[in-house]
Amino acid sequence: MVEGLLWEQDVAGSNPVTPTVSMLDAEAPHSAWTAYHERGDAALNKGDWEVAVQAYTLAIRGNPEAVASYASRGHGLCHLGRWEDAVRSYREARTLDPSVRGVCANLADALLRLERWDEAIATYAVALAETPESASCHVNLGHALLHSNRHAEAIESYRRGYLLHPEDPSPLHSIAGGMLRMSRWDEAASAYETALARQPDVVTSQVNLGNALCHLGRFRPAVNAYLRALALDPAFAGLNDALGHPFSKPGAWQDAAHAYARETALCPEKP
Repeated sequence: MVEGLLWEQDVAGSNPVTPTVSMLDAEAPHSAWTAYHERGDAALNKGDWEVAVQAYTLAIRGNPEAVASYASRGHGLCHLGRWEDAVRSYREARTLDPSVRGVCANLADALLRLERWDEAIATYAVALAETPESASCHVNLGHALLHSNRHAEAIESYRRGYLLHPEDPSPLHSIAGGMLRMSRWDEAASAYETALARQPDVVTSQVNLGNALCHLGRFRPAVNAYLRALALDPAFAGLNDALGHPFSKPGAWQDAAHAYARETALCPEKP
């Protein structure tokens, strides 16, 4: 088996409606701070994150109660990977107006990126109380729960997210990964097969399907899963080791795979 491999987990973007001056500060007179905020909006829309953050910061200096500027600055900081600063900016916005939709979800996403699992879980709970229909919040809550070793809860959260947005098959891979973590090999293999039927190009899922099948003693289909992973990514490090570095001679993949299967079948106690 390929040890030490789990699965790719991308934080699903919560994509809240970006607050604007007209939405949150309609009573404020037009002044220099609103001009800076609008400059920040223009930069954010163009993907000019540094300029956006600078403009929102100037807007906040002009109006320290500008909820929209704190929230939008958080978005720019996230795009720059400045997660701690984003957390502070989102929290300022929440302190000024806890009712603004979407900000809590983005705060939770930033906490997830920082691997502050307990805080992320608590914050997603608040966000889901506000917007229970948010598929991305359910999925990202699942990631935080999984990393906290709360596997059954994570699987349930992934399922909720998938049911809310079944067009996206990625939660199916995460459900399978949760089952793999719980050593529920048969269920994990079935879940990976379902996920890969929808989205076959996920290398880590092909690998983990192979791992689950090995635990079940189903070595030939395990080899086939590993070979599909190799076809997708010939440089996948774990498979290099597992299949005996066959990549210098692509034609030797099949022989290497069958040799690995024979060895595993003969010595099932080996890791």
